[in-house]
Amino acid sequence: MLKNGVNRFSIGGVELNDPSLACQGRKHSAAEMIALLDYLRSLNPRPQIATDMMIGVPHQTLETLYNTLATLIKKEVDCVMTFPLMFKVAQPNWQAYLKNPGSFPSVKERAEMAALAMLTFQEAGYTHAPMHYFNRSEQAMHQQQLNKFETLDETGLLGIGVSAFGFVNGYQYYNTCAIEDYNKAIENSEPPTWKALKLSRRQLFEREVMFRLFSRGVDKRKITEKYGYRIDEEYAAIIEKLQSAGLLESTTEHLKLTDLGILFAEEVCDKFAGEDVRKKANEKALTTSPTDPLQTYNYNKIGHRLR
Repeated sequence: MLKNGVNRFSIGGVELNDPSLACQGRKHSAAEMIALLDYLRSLNPRPQIATDMMIGVPHQTLETLYNTLATLIKKEVDCVMTFPLMFKVAQPNWQAYLKNPGSFPSVKERAEMAALAMLTFQEAGYTHAPMHYFNRSEQAMHQQQLNKFETLDETGLLGIGVSAFGFVNGYQYYNTCAIEDYNKAIENSEPPTWKALKLSRRQLFEREVMFRLFSRGVDKRKITEKYGYRIDEEYAAIIEKLQSAGLLESTTEHLKLTDLGILFAEEVCDKFAGEDVRKKANEKALTTSPTDPLQTYNYNKIGHRLR
């Protein structure tokens, strides 16, 4: 693979704590993961190494998380993705949480773990962009992820496969989540789309504000030139409230999340959605049955209960 130009390997399921790995149904051990990292580092030319890990998995503590982060930094991993554990209510692990929530970190502990990850990587000199991504150097940053959060209108995102979502020519769309329905549509030369929506100029503006907050922040001048809306006028009360709470940093040039704001990014960014969008989303979250097919698409953080 290296001889044919592959220069980056991304490894999932990184949690250097065997009890946590076992509860996730992972078939590898912490020792095997470390051996894999060492092997990749020994290759010539040395590829970039990216790892995925989750915050909030069973039997994870501040101590085990710190040990994992410190090891990844010591092994010179180029990009570490620290995603919050999220469930679909139709999945077995959601039922496992309902039966034994004490084996999972609490909402407070999850926030502490996210803060620990931010501080640990900051001290090691890693760059934080976009949300949940920590990069050892500018060259190791996930350009595909930056495109998704910062230039999606220009580049587009073609989602192919079951449950994939995409954004093309102003349309946000989601593919069907059932393999049988997906295959049938493809065999009939039909688009395997579950739902699609043409976004208005206002919705595109709101969407880009939220996406850029999830990345490196919003350039106020550029977004006004692009959509004709002035952030400080459209969101004056919201910005003032969130800034006074220490969640947002707002200047004449930019709008970005503070370190504290990053811990509550989804809740903060939700305030910038249109009232119609937030109302519809809240109604769906509260009224949709766990057995409804819609829940196949609906991820929820621990502590963010549907009812």
